[in-house]
Amino acid sequence: FQPHTYTRTIALLPEFAKALENADVVILAEIYAAREINTTGVSAEDISKLMDQTKVKSFYLPTFEEIEDYLRSHLEEGDLCITMGAGNVTEIGPKLVQ
Repeated sequence: FQPHTYTRTIALLPEFAKALENADVVILAEIYAAREINTTGVSAEDISKLMDQTKVKSFYLPTFEEIEDYLRSHLEEGDLCITMGAGNVTEIGPKLVQ
């Protein structure tokens, strides 16, 4: 999951964690900033820290390269992998099937 904008992420931190809690595993990419500048220090890692309080495994992997490496070594036949976010996170899927 790639959150969209710093202001939205900080405003919806608990809601993001709640919305993702039904997944088996959640990988959090760094926030897609759009045109914003991070003036609060918020990070997608903050969502992962909230998710540590749930039963869901979550990982903060800020770069797409780290995410691709993780998925290549952990996905198995029959697994469903969804890339979701308002930014460029959808670039990961096509790279995995090459």
